[in-house]
Amino acid sequence: MISDNPMVRNALFYFSAAMITVYTLVGFAICFTTFLIEMIPNNRTIIGGILIIYGGFRMYMLYRQKKSYKFFQQQKQENNNQNVGVQ
Repeated sequence: MISDNPMVRNALFYFSAAMITVYTLVGFAICFTTFLIEMIPNNRTIIGGILIIYGGFRMYMLYRQKKSYKFFQQQKQENNNQNVGVQ
């Protein structure tokens, strides 16, 4: 868990989503356009592909993190409900 503070979690979620967008867009731009052709004249497809794959990996990790957080919140809720019934 990164934080239980919802404001921090939302900020980190939106930052991660923005970075996924940046990696993917830059990867597609390098692969399929003349974007930054002066700086990267060779191996553009490889570099763009790596950026696109990394963006996809980060998207998968963000999905797993969000799913894991929901699961742990449900577990915490169930434990709290069981503890209230025991007392």
